[in-house]
Amino acid sequence: MTAPPQAPPRTSPLIETEGLTRILPEVVPVTLVEDVTLSIGEREFVAITGPSGSGKSSLLYLIGLLDRPTRGHLRLAGIDTDPMDEAERAERRLAMLGFVFQFHFLLPEFTARENVEIPMRKLGRLSRAAIRNRAGELLESLGLAGHVDKRPDQLSGGQRQRVAVAR
Repeated sequence: MTAPPQAPPRTSPLIETEGLTRILPEVVPVTLVEDVTLSIGEREFVAITGPSGSGKSSLLYLIGLLDRPTRGHLRLAGIDTDPMDEAERAERRLAMLGFVFQFHFLLPEFTARENVEIPMRKLGRLSRAAIRNRAGELLESLGLAGHVDKRPDQLSGGQRQRVAVAR
């Protein structure tokens, strides 16, 4: 008799919020995000949709550690972000999070490869040669193998967006 298959060990969600709320303390307080509870697992794709002004960007700012909630809790990979100071939040952003803004914010004086290398250099986990190779691999995986040495002004809008994704 064989044992029934077992589920893989449960791990904590990559992103988890409980009652996340952000209120601007104005004369008349403005609620940007109210009571958001969600759980996002590793490799899970999630779309945040809603009308203009509904708090989508504000929620992303909270999840991205660019803003602090008024109340509620945010955990990244099981780690409570509430007690983190700004240096810890910046380190966590660098190590765990990536942002692709509507406007790419590529540095115009650097090539596509150099733009992708910037966060890897800052993180300091790889050698310079490994960073260069990894940046090239990422760009190639996004169909930009022939464009690694071009500056942003030499790329189309879609190509710039893919460089931002690779970064």
